[in-house]
Amino acid sequence: MFKFFTLLVLLYSTLFSADLTITDGFQKSNNFTLKYYDDENSLLTIDEIEKIVFKETLPSQFTMGYKYNNVWFKIEIENHSKDEDFVLYFTESIWSTLDLYTKEGSQWKVQKNGLTVARYGGEEFIVLLTETGIGNAVELAERIRANIENNHIVLDDGKVVHITVSIGATQLDTIKDKDIEMIIKRCDKALYESKNKGRNMVSTLL
Repeated sequence: MFKFFTLLVLLYSTLFSADLTITDGFQKSNNFTLKYYDDENSLLTIDEIEKIVFKETLPSQFTMGYKYNNVWFKIEIENHSKDEDFVLYFTESIWSTLDLYTKEGSQWKVQKNGLTVARYGGEEFIVLLTETGIGNAVELAERIRANIENNHIVLDDGKVVHITVSIGATQLDTIKDKDIEMIIKRCDKALYESKNKGRNMVSTLL
């Protein structure tokens, strides 16, 4: 059955129009070009973005430096398969928010994804992931840990500073967890487990 989808993806403070065709049978498409638009003032609405011609391009696998403004990516999908379902999967080391806009007919629908990052205490940060299991959370935590370890800071005097991070991860227990503090305390214990084992690692506590 033919079905045409237009999807717009808005990434806030971080780092896709690509044409994809879906046919019968299981397949993975990851070799295509993405078009994007840089909203420098982060003021444009979805209706305004829809009217803009996306001209800048990137490969489907790319790295873009940290941005403080909104970046929009557009993907057009022609589904010729008998099954209308498909999976759209995004991988990124860290983003603050990823909103997925889908349009069928004249109506736009938005699905908010991504993570929330907040400072918690002097040198601690909390990363809140929605709709994410512990396995994917650990995978993201490990990418964050590795990115920090592999980067360095050059001071004004030319001295190079390398830093590492210790991370603790947990997930919501819908039966045992009565409030957010229980989750934070468990995650904090996992954090100190990483510190006690030598630092620069990810530990979990469920």
